[in-house]
Amino acid sequence: MPIKTLVVWLVFSFFSCTLVGQSPYAFVEKFQNTPLEQAFDILAKKHNLKFSYENLTVANIRVSKRINAKDLSTALSQLLAGLELEYHITGTGQILVRKALSESELSVSEVKIKVPRKVNGVLIDAWTQQPLAYGHVLCGQGDGVISDENGRFELTLEDGTATTEVAVQYLGYQTRKTWINPGTEPLDLKIRLTPKIEQLQGMTVTARLPAISNKLLDDATVLHGPALQRLPSFVNGADVMRSLQYLPGVSAHDDLSADLNIRGGSGDENLIILDGITLYNVTHYFGIFSIVNPHMVDEVKVYKNAFPAEYGGRTSSVVDIRSAQRNQGDTKALAIADVNLMTSSVLLDVPLGKQFRVMAAGRITNQNLANSKLFNLLNSEVKDTRIFDARSSLASIREVVSQKPELRFFDANLKASWRPSARFSADFNYFSGADKYAYAYTRTSTQLINNRRETLNESYDEEADWFNQGFGLQLNQRWSTRFNSNLNIAFSEYGISRDFSQKSIFQVGNRLRPNFIFTNNHDNHISGLDINWKNELQLRANQKLVFGFESIDNKSTLYLKDGKLASLDLDDRGTQQSLYGEYQANLADSTLNFSFGLRGTRYNENNYLSPRLGVFVKVSDEFRLKVSWSIYQQFLYQFFHEDIYGRSYPYWVLAKGDPRFPVTTAHNTMLGANFRKGSFELDAEFYVKNTNNMVEHARTLVALPDSFEYKFTTFQGTGKTIGLDLLLKKSFPHFDTWIAYTLSKSSQSFPNIANGRWFASPNDRRHQLKWINQYNWKKFDFSLAYVFASGRPYTDLSKLSETPPTDRGTITPESRLSYLDDYHRVDLATTYSFHIGKTNVQANLSFFNLLNHQNVKYRQYIYSFVPADPRTGQTKPQNTVQGLELQSLDFTTSMGVVVRF
Repeated sequence: MPIKTLVVWLVFSFFSCTLVGQSPYAFVEKFQNTPLEQAFDILAKKHNLKFSYENLTVANIRVSKRINAKDLSTALSQLLAGLELEYHITGTGQILVRKALSESELSVSEVKIKVPRKVNGVLIDAWTQQPLAYGHVLCGQGDGVISDENGRFELTLEDGTATTEVAVQYLGYQTRKTWINPGTEPLDLKIRLTPKIEQLQGMTVTARLPAISNKLLDDATVLHGPALQRLPSFVNGADVMRSLQYLPGVSAHDDLSADLNIRGGSGDENLIILDGITLYNVTHYFGIFSIVNPHMVDEVKVYKNAFPAEYGGRTSSVVDIRSAQRNQGDTKALAIADVNLMTSSVLLDVPLGKQFRVMAAGRITNQNLANSKLFNLLNSEVKDTRIFDARSSLASIREVVSQKPELRFFDANLKASWRPSARFSADFNYFSGADKYAYAYTRTSTQLINNRRETLNESYDEEADWFNQGFGLQLNQRWSTRFNSNLNIAFSEYGISRDFSQKSIFQVGNRLRPNFIFTNNHDNHISGLDINWKNELQLRANQKLVFGFESIDNKSTLYLKDGKLASLDLDDRGTQQSLYGEYQANLADSTLNFSFGLRGTRYNENNYLSPRLGVFVKVSDEFRLKVSWSIYQQFLYQFFHEDIYGRSYPYWVLAKGDPRFPVTTAHNTMLGANFRKGSFELDAEFYVKNTNNMVEHARTLVALPDSFEYKFTTFQGTGKTIGLDLLLKKSFPHFDTWIAYTLSKSSQSFPNIANGRWFASPNDRRHQLKWINQYNWKKFDFSLAYVFASGRPYTDLSKLSETPPTDRGTITPESRLSYLDDYHRVDLATTYSFHIGKTNVQANLSFFNLLNHQNVKYRQYIYSFVPADPRTGQTKPQNTVQGLELQSLDFTTSMGVVVRF
């Protein structure tokens, strides 16, 4: 079925139930000695009616009647004629039947018939106006209900003509009671809850949501958007991705990357979703800043073990980002302005009537970011070196380095929400971002030899432009209190174009002789149309079934030209058609919780199964055991292309199922435990991840090529990560602290590299430790973070500079790998909040790398000219390997102001 036809069919099917009109009543029935209860059932099914009665009232009553009526009232009169019963038809099509009262039994109060009444409502925070999910709504006329993830609930009062008390309870908020006056018309309520601080059995509950929390039954870690400003911030303020790096199992050792490396995996192994839109690239400025505006974020869920069945196509994690959703009934507008030393952003949330809201946000750089301290390579130096010539007279070599980088970016978000009723909602989301980068490096070396000036002019130029764009439509229909459907249609794309060249020209007098000229051209584009139809059916109070269908249509192009030849030229398309289902159960009084999901995908004429299982066993009120097992496939991934300088660049490609670009498969297993007592929590997870069909693109020879003669090839191999994640948390009335520690080993094996020997993967960090502290004092918030990571491996080409080119098939890992030094960083931040009239102002001050530890991002080696040395008699210039060390950010201060109107 074509994608466009499928979209039209799904949208039509989604609304068809609500668009069908109801036919006029026409009743023609014959009952012969039929139980009255059975007669009611026949009428209800044929004419979409609902009968309400007490069983004893109609027990043992049989009817022999012929009904021929044009309207419901006449039909009921014919059916109940001669019986001591009376009926009442409500405005919602419900028929109430009861025993007829005798004249002696009649009174003013007894004659009143109970009329059911629909009550819809929403729970919101009285301070932030944010909806409160899963709050308890208790009704004086019967059982209560729980609000959904948008804070909405639906009650049916048995007797709408009576005054009824409704009480709302929510952890961390004051219980709110309200009275519903008599009436028969449907009622909409907006219940505002006020936060409070209270002591419950040794557990401190505050109005401030924790920055990070674990949802055991969902097997997810949650980052709460409102708490982002309280976490230690990066140099440009709050950052969603960098805050997630404080989680166990997530690397936080790279100052120049906001990408997520989870449990030894690369960034492309994470399925990152923003309001249903897949993000193929999540960073600005070559990975330094997150592309997600923090003020748009309400909640982020991270799944590292068994993902819910609705997610597929990634092998490491799922990061589901939900933007803020204010109550549609709130008529107040909201504006946020955020300005710091590097970027400025603004957000505007405006209601357009009671059912429609629009939220827009934008962010832009304040200056050329290459002029900031982030661009470490700007530390240019002019060096004077004196050497002796052959006649023992002094000669001077003067080296001048000039660098001219430029980098800017912007991003924009738009969200439009429509809530025409408590049962239906629609959201439209759009985001866009773009980066522009230019870098020019020139180096001039001059020396005097026998009174002859020799000059070498070297230049390096690089330009890159990349963009992100996406839009999505989310439709949600609640058919009943037990069944609801969600239709998500989203399109997103990412593209990058990179060109760079290097030239070396030798000049003696007026004579010019090219040493070498080298150019590179890289272009990559990926796009995807995603349609996901998800349904949830509540089987019982403790059992739920989630099922649906997803279709993903991806296109990708990749062009790599290194030197004169194109090493890759790809133009591919792939379609995933997936059916999925998941059963979730909470059994034995919450002693056993488990979920089993199965996702079946057809990709390019092949079928793939992705099962996932999660089990939680409650040993005691404080202690739980957990285990998960899953198999995932990845049909779209990034492979790393290594250029002649030893630098690696990630590019998106589609799996073809052939030896060059196979479908990647991962087997994930986790065994863990969780202990909670009061405000103390200890969470431990031991995990093993085995990945098959990993792909890398590199040269067959490991060395700087002679005269730039080289050959690229695709290597296919396997990976394995084994590790232990620990999370230790403790909360006090005004102080929160947690320690996240990871002990892991990530390794790779390629049959055509090092004779298949296992060696450390680029993301291998044996020890990682993060200690986060937050303290609140009056209007001040303080945060202190310490990050440690052991050194990672890198390809050390200097080990091979004195040897001829070596084939990757026989080289040993020890002969080409070295390790960087350990990483240490301490961050300190403070926030002061105050009001100017009705305006809330938040001033931020942060100190990044407070102790100014000299961390190294990477070392790489490039061609460079070594001037002739007259002492040895060598006057012919030589090319050799020169080391380049890029250090991470040193001590940096950042200031900013956030204003909420």
